[in-house]
Amino acid sequence: MNIFYLRNTFVFAFTMLFSDTLLHVAGLHINNNVLYACSYQGALSGIVGFDLSTSDVIFHKQIAGMSLPNGITSDASGFLYVTAYISNKIFKINISNEKTNFNIRINTHRKLC
Repeated sequence: MNIFYLRNTFVFAFTMLFSDTLLHVAGLHINNNVLYACSYQGALSGIVGFDLSTSDVIFHKQIAGMSLPNGITSDASGFLYVTAYISNKIFKINISNEKTNFNIRINTHRKLC
């Protein structure tokens, strides 16, 4: 089984569970039983966290200057790192208090993905 198949299967399963909540999901990441999604359109645009046990929204963060969030990961210290495609930035978000600690502008002729 290749990684492309696994990713598409996961995105399909996510869409089946949360399709009435989010539009245009571009990135997904699981951390401590929370599924984080980058959504760039709709009522819950930004970074949204769903409790995997209940499907409840337990995290929602919209960040000024974040245009088309599309990639997401975390570290062991409790931070999310989110790439923004249009603005060419990486945002560091504290999961516990939802504060954005910094953003880094990447100077490149290509968009981050």
